[in-house]
Amino acid sequence: MFRQRRRKKIITPEQNPPPHAAVLYLSPMLERRAVDIVVAVVAHEFAHIVLRHILFFLTPDEYDRQEQEVFSRIREWGFENEARKHAVLRKRRGW
Repeated sequence: MFRQRRRKKIITPEQNPPPHAAVLYLSPMLERRAVDIVVAVVAHEFAHIVLRHILFFLTPDEYDRQEQEVFSRIREWGFENEARKHAVLRKRRGW
């Protein structure tokens, strides 16, 4: 008999991310850190991926803006305490 044709669903750019992969490298040195610091670092790096940040060839202002966005995002995710400790560690290390 007759088949009904299905209409193609229109996919917005938000629903269809660009075809690329992200690699997250975590240093084995993290094994020497406290668990809350490790959680903060992992959340921080995942936030860069979720926010689709470009991590190369940034001006200092762009870098600072991205870092502020990342810390805001991980706080939204509920990592307030970890974010605070990670920020202290970054300042101590001069990152």
